[in-house]
Amino acid sequence: MKQELPNNQDQAGNPDQVDKSDTPYGKPTMPIGVAAERYFDPPLSRSRAYDAAARGDIPTLRIGGRIYVKVVEFERLLGIRPAE
Repeated sequence: MKQELPNNQDQAGNPDQVDKSDTPYGKPTMPIGVAAERYFDPPLSRSRAYDAAARGDIPTLRIGGRIYVKVVEFERLLGIRPAE
């Protein structure tokens, strides 16, 4: 009998790619400036967002010189998305 896996795991139990329709930005990551404006009221300044990312307060992914926020992890951290 084949075991049913959660939608976000592959056969080895590793997290699969995030369902893009499951994130508000439509992608699993978003630029840090967009996240600073979208998730904070009043919006967090870009420099404070970059400082928070450098401290590790915001889950990020660095590609080249750009910093992207990992949307699902960040929403879990903020309590917007339930932990799995």
